[in-house]
Amino acid sequence: MQGFWVGRANCRLCARATRMPFKLLEEKEFGSDLLEVESYAVPRDFPLVAAGDSADAVLAIREGFVKVWQKDSAGAVRIVRLLRAGDMLGLEGLLDDRYDGNATTLSAVKLCHIPRSVLFRLEHKEAALYREIERRWYDQLRRSDLFLLTVARGPSRQRVISLLRYLAAFAAPAPCPHVSRGDMAAMLDIASETAARVVAGLKQAGLLEETPEHLLFDPEKLSGPISKLM
Repeated sequence: MQGFWVGRANCRLCARATRMPFKLLEEKEFGSDLLEVESYAVPRDFPLVAAGDSADAVLAIREGFVKVWQKDSAGAVRIVRLLRAGDMLGLEGLLDDRYDGNATTLSAVKLCHIPRSVLFRLEHKEAALYREIERRWYDQLRRSDLFLLTVARGPSRQRVISLLRYLAAFAAPAPCPHVSRGDMAAMLDIASETAARVVAGLKQAGLLEETPEHLLFDPEKLSGPISKLM
């Protein structure tokens, strides 16, 4: 990510303006421990980490969206988690020396690179901060479980529509990020051609518009029976 380095992160300013975990620190606690945190602005479709890489840092997302993915036994890509502002990527590095998944930006992303050594030091000095990081990790895993139970089930067309409504809520108050048909398929375990047909039907019905960065639609208008939507 060196080509996208912005500078040293201003954790004091960021904590006051966003949902980042360092908001728990008092003013006097923004000291030398955080001088190693660096800020990056990364474009869409940029690989952030690869499974098996050395987990030397946690990436805190300040803005934008990230997909975490793995390959199944047949070599097909499966997106297992979505991350947004306030989430942290690579938390498994606090327990293991290697990342266990791949992560790629789904949109342009602003993030902070937090060396693992910094978090280990804070574990002993700032117990409340470390508990907050653990809570965020739990929330991310819980969201993945709920996604499987509520979105990635049922007929293929219903899955795509459920995904769009999920993405609208997930991204709020920001607009829904643009998700390719291939990424929809990788999230929902369906064929990309099926995702393309459903999206085309919604566009023809005037229920969905696309820009290079966003999917634009009213989630409430996607709440009716499938037969009435397409």
